[in-house]
Amino acid sequence: MELIDLKIKNCFLIPLLSLFLLLFTTINSYAIQFTDNLPDSWYYEYVNYASNKGWIAGYGNGKFGPNDTLTKAQAITIITRALGLESTNAKGHWYQGFVERGVLEGYVFDLSGMDEPISRYEMAKMIYFAYSFDEEPFIDIDSPFLDIDDPYVNILNHYGIIAGINATNGLIFSPEGQLTRVQICTMLMRVDKLVQNNMQILLCLLNLIFQYLLFLFLNR
Repeated sequence: MELIDLKIKNCFLIPLLSLFLLLFTTINSYAIQFTDNLPDSWYYEYVNYASNKGWIAGYGNGKFGPNDTLTKAQAITIITRALGLESTNAKGHWYQGFVERGVLEGYVFDLSGMDEPISRYEMAKMIYFAYSFDEEPFIDIDSPFLDIDDPYVNILNHYGIIAGINATNGLIFSPEGQLTRVQICTMLMRVDKLVQNNMQILLCLLNLIFQYLLFLFLNR
């Protein structure tokens, strides 16, 4: 009887222990330090998160350049890395493989202006398709912004991926505003956390189902 009880306990404890380790083990826990990314900066955590993940790097002189703008090619490269995807073997410009990967995966549509600064709206649209928000059940959401009412922007705001800018008359998104390095770190950390949270919920549900099936098996 004691042996059976021990087996039952182990059957429950092993998946729970595995789930605990998966949920609470952090990878790349050390923070890369930049002289212009100080701990009291609002973006400190976002920059460290993205740089530790290997999505984006500093300039090599100890600086990150949080408020510097990004070209479309640079943004595509960063989002491709954040998705865990590899560039293709396409020849040409340094970014050609990343752009081709984006086209194949369905989050790059417009191939023009790769060397031009990318707008906040363009980045929002890429995140929307890259992380399959288009597969979510349709949600009719009113825009909280004064300067745009767009489904891509509204959905990402609804999930907490993007926020607005406080203006005199209310909240604006500034869709044509140029995306900065710190803004892409912020967006991608938030969406990555959202994906992780959804995965944790799924794992918890799967663990409950497993335990229930195990209970039925042991008590048949």
